[in-house]
Order: sequence, then structure tokens, then C-alpha cells
Amino acid sequence: MFAFGGDGALLHRWWNGTEWVQWEVVTEAPHGDAVSCVWTADRLDVFVASRGRGVWYRSFAM
Repeated sequence: MFAFGGDGALLHRWWNGTEWVQWEVVTEAPHGDAVSCVWTADRLDVFVASRGRGVWYRSFAM
């Protein structure tokens, strides 16, 4: 799960099979206005529209 914190930082958390892990900051991501995720069987692609109008992208292997 991804969301923006009150300061605009991108946060994430996940289900570990037993409980939700606490929110963590995605430190490489810019502060943004929108986030979009695409998930396939073995990878998660995350896109952030930054406040400077750039687009940040990161792929997470599962």
C-alpha cells in the first residue's frame, strides 16, 4: 500500500502474512501529488508525479 504523508513524503506498508507492517518512508521518492502502482506476479511498478512536474519511477521485484 502506498500513500502520501502530511508532509508529502511517499509512504508504504505491506501485509506480511500475519499483520500490517508499520508505515515507512520511501526515501528515494520525491514529495508528490499523485502515485500510481502497477502490479504483476513478480514485480510492482510505482510512479510518482512530483510537485516539480517530473515523474519518478521505481520497480520493486517480488
